[in-house]
Amino acid sequence: MGGHRADLEENRAAPNLLHNLAMAYFAFIVEVDQRASPQERISQFLGDDVELTGVVLTALREAAFRDDLPEVDSTISHRAGLRDFIGTHNERSRHLAEMLRGCAYNQSWGPSIMGQCSDAALLCDVIQMLGSLYGPLFPAGRVTLEVDASDRIASMISLLAAMPSEAAQESLTDLSSDPQLTSWHKHIQHASESQRVLLGDASYITLSTEQVQNTLSNQNPANVCAVFTGY
Repeated sequence: MGGHRADLEENRAAPNLLHNLAMAYFAFIVEVDQRASPQERISQFLGDDVELTGVVLTALREAAFRDDLPEVDSTISHRAGLRDFIGTHNERSRHLAEMLRGCAYNQSWGPSIMGQCSDAALLCDVIQMLGSLYGPLFPAGRVTLEVDASDRIASMISLLAAMPSEAAQESLTDLSSDPQLTSWHKHIQHASESQRVLLGDASYITLSTEQVQNTLSNQNPANVCAVFTGY
C-alpha cells in the first residue's frame, strides 16, 4: 500500500485500489472486524498504520469529487442493481447512508447529496432504500449518522415537492403508499400537496368557453388544474 501513497495523497489512485479500500471500510471482506467502526476497519486493513489510515480516509472521501470517475448520482442511478443488492438488508442500507454522508463534506452539494437532481424516480428509490431504516429525527447535540440520514431523506422529499412534473407526482404517490415509510407519511403528504399546487400552477392555461363546457360535461380536461378544480 505504501507504494500507492502518492496517488492516494494526490487523489488519483486507481479505481480498483479504491474499491478494495472501500470493501474494507464497509466490512465486505473477512479480514476486518465487522463490529468495528469504518475508521477502525481501515486501520486494521492497513496494519494499524495511523498516518496511512488518515491518507486513505481522505482519499476515499475526496474520490467522490474526482473528474475522472463517475459522479455519485451516476453511480446511484444504476438503481435496479442497487435496490436488488440492498433489498431489506438493514446493514446495507446503513452502508448506503454512510456513503452518502461521507460524500457530503463538499458544501457545494447543498442540502442533499443528490444536489439539484431532477430524476424523480432516482430520488424516490433512494428515499425508499433509506427511509425504511431511518425515520424523521431532529438534531439534539451531536449529528449522528441517523440524524444525518433523516435530514437527507427530508431534503430529497423536499426536492420532489419542488418539481413541477408528473413524474414527481407519481413518485410521491408511490412513497405515500409504501408501508415501509409509515414514519415519513406526514412529510410525504405535505410534499404531495405542495407539489400538486406547483404542478397545477405550471400547467395552468386560460380556458376558452368551449374548454370550460367540456370539462363541466366530464369530457377530457384541458389541463391539470381542471382535474382538481372542475374548471
